[in-house]
Amino acid sequence: NTPAQNENTQILIYPNPASEKVSVKGCYNSKIQVYDLTGKELYSCLSDSYVHDIFLNDFISGTYLIKITNNDNNVLSKLFNVIKH
Repeated sequence: NTPAQNENTQILIYPNPASEKVSVKGCYNSKIQVYDLTGKELYSCLSDSYVHDIFLNDFISGTYLIKITNNDNNVLSKLFNVIKH
């Protein structure tokens, strides 16, 4: 699978689909939020590292929206899928 990439901000979100964790690369000093498709926020943090892992233990199979906001208020939003076996 190819990571989701935004050429302007060089942020990668992988793997997609994911089962145990999803990694966000290029998110230093960015706010990371994950929502379900009803708009409910399920996860939020301020990343202080270049690669941030989101562990999916409490997530059920489905599609989620990840929103990354950097210091310049640039926003990247991508869908990712969680598949539990």
